[in-house]
Amino acid sequence: MSSQILTAQDLAAESISPLQQAGTFNTDYLGRTWAYVQASEALSQGDAVTITNSTSTYIGANTAVTTVQSAVGRTVTAATIFTNTYQTGVVYMMTAPLEKDTSGNLIAHPDGHVYWLWVDADAADGTEGQGGPIVKRIDVNSVDVYFVNSSTGKSATALTTNSNFLTLTTTRVKKAADTAGESQVGGYVQRQGGITDEYWFWALVKGYGVATHDLSTAIVPGATIQAPGDASGKIIGTTDSDTSELPYMGGVGLMTIADADGLVPILADCREVLRSLPRAPADLDAAYPAQINQ
Repeated sequence: MSSQILTAQDLAAESISPLQQAGTFNTDYLGRTWAYVQASEALSQGDAVTITNSTSTYIGANTAVTTVQSAVGRTVTAATIFTNTYQTGVVYMMTAPLEKDTSGNLIAHPDGHVYWLWVDADAADGTEGQGGPIVKRIDVNSVDVYFVNSSTGKSATALTTNSNFLTLTTTRVKKAADTAGESQVGGYVQRQGGITDEYWFWALVKGYGVATHDLSTAIVPGATIQAPGDASGKIIGTTDSDTSELPYMGGVGLMTIADADGLVPILADCREVLRSLPRAPADLDAAYPAQINQ
């Protein structure tokens, strides 16, 4: 967390390039907690946001490795998957030296996103359950990965063409889904003018603010609020004590509101899911978590 207190001017700004490291958490002059993230779609004031590639919408979901590792190593290869194309690339705006495409669009930045690659259970060849932060993009076909489950930073089990993987970053956000049990609310948009697609901004994580209410379920003072509403980004009130819904809570209501399809005051209390994932250590041959953020 940065030691500099956020001002009203900081919170009212949006930027085409990051002014802080993605996933930075900070407090403002009122003591509220904020997370610095990038929008992956246009957002409005009061929108509840979540990780863009959460649940079943991971970038590069279940992509197959196309080159067998002859021995354990750090290079993962999959045909033409690791593009850093503006907006749509698997490693778009990754933490890396400043880079722009031929149209001048920013596609990599030193304060960009940290991406992790993970070999998932669909591998079914004994290589699943390993992965870690992407160290660098080698080309459109390959990335260098620091494997956190290994004492050498290399894969514990050599990958095969049956190995499938996912990629994940936690600092690109979208509107929370309008489907029950789908989205963990990570924060709320507070900027009056909303957020432009692909711009960077501070999302409210904890403290007093506003959210967009779905009129179908009343908000009760002191009762929890959660996604989803009747449209993405909206919240509903709930007095349900069903513990299966606890991961989707995003704070509590402040007053009885039964029929307001618009902004309502809330006390945000989100889980801190918008923090940046750990980077690879300076010594790539060291065992995890050797100076993981150095």
